[in-house]
Amino acid sequence: MGAYDAAVIESTANPRIKAIRRLHTAKGRREAGRTLIEGPNGLEALRSGALRPTDILLLEGDMDTAAYASAVGVQAAVVSQDVLASASDTMHPHGPLFVVEIPALGAVRSRPTVCLVDVADPGNVGTIVRTAAALGWDVAVHGSTADPWSPKALRSSAGATLRVSVAISSDPPADASSAGLASVALVVAGGSNPRPSELPVLLLVGSEAHGLPAAMVHAASDAMTIPMSDDVESLNAAVASALAMYALGGGAFFGGSQ
Repeated sequence: MGAYDAAVIESTANPRIKAIRRLHTAKGRREAGRTLIEGPNGLEALRSGALRPTDILLLEGDMDTAAYASAVGVQAAVVSQDVLASASDTMHPHGPLFVVEIPALGAVRSRPTVCLVDVADPGNVGTIVRTAAALGWDVAVHGSTADPWSPKALRSSAGATLRVSVAISSDPPADASSAGLASVALVVAGGSNPRPSELPVLLLVGSEAHGLPAAMVHAASDAMTIPMSDDVESLNAAVASALAMYALGGGAFFGGSQ
């Protein structure tokens, strides 16, 4: 069987395209247990990760993606630019587009982990995931944090979500204790100065608008504040978490099991 169907799909009413379009919504992704990964970054992330797509859409002439589809045994579909635009959730997609099954979120592990608490912006979530991957950290999500497997969060992560362990935490300080981690709350004021940690930590990062719940800060092992100029009120959640992760250990924990 070839790497892709010979006939070009030119109708946005095609059942295959309609099924993919349902993955634009959180409800659709939840019901299908699948999400969308798009673009050249997505292709490279899939090549280097363990996930395999269940469906692939590509434009005519995209032999790189066609070769990948053949290698992983997926019958890709060639689509028109209009159909790709309908299937994608971006304004001006260039392709390719992949459908992947969303991995089950596990438990917090005994590794340095950044825990996102009610971080609602998927762009921030994806950026934090990308930084965590770069520094060798795991990721955990709590509360109303945006879905790290949403297409927007995946794009912001530049495919890094496929290369990190993503856990779900119902009680971050308790989960940190169970995993043998020190829990460190990142707060705007009143915390200690950033410094390397002798133990792996669970870094708690709250939303930019509301920060962390007071009870969670109280339950954490420690609180940390990034010093700032007096005329700056706060840092973006993604920027603050990057500075904190680097200060706490950066890449010092590289080499641990993934």
